[in-house]
Parts: sequence; structure tokens; C-alpha cells
Amino acid sequence: ELQFLGDANEKHLKHYLFDAHFNQWIPEFIIKEVYQDFKQGDAVGSSHAVSMLLTLSLWYQQNFKNS
Repeated sequence: ELQFLGDANEKHLKHYLFDAHFNQWIPEFIIKEVYQDFKQGDAVGSSHAVSMLLTLSLWYQQNFKNS
């Protein structure tokens, strides 16, 4: 979870997780729930879910966003 900490990292993380195109595929309410748990709850326990969402967002951008 350390890779997600810090202001600059948080800015980049939000950029990918809350991308409007990505949120059409993975609903924003799901991402908000996971992100809030990471920020305000169990950061260690939810870091894997955040990492998976980030991976999916990058994969989505590479495969669908420009289609």
C-alpha cells in the first residue's frame, strides 16, 4: 500500500480510478467504497482491491478507451 501514499501518488491514483470512461465499466460507487475503506479504514486489507482496480483501469485505458 505504500505506493499509494503521498499527495502526488494519491493524485495519480484518483486520476485512474475515477476516470469517467473507466467508471462506465466499473461503477464509481464500487470504486468509492473501496477507496474510502483504503483511506479511512483498513489500508492494508483494502490495498489489494485498490491495486486490482488500478490494474483494471490501466488495462481498460490500453484496450478500450480509444476504441
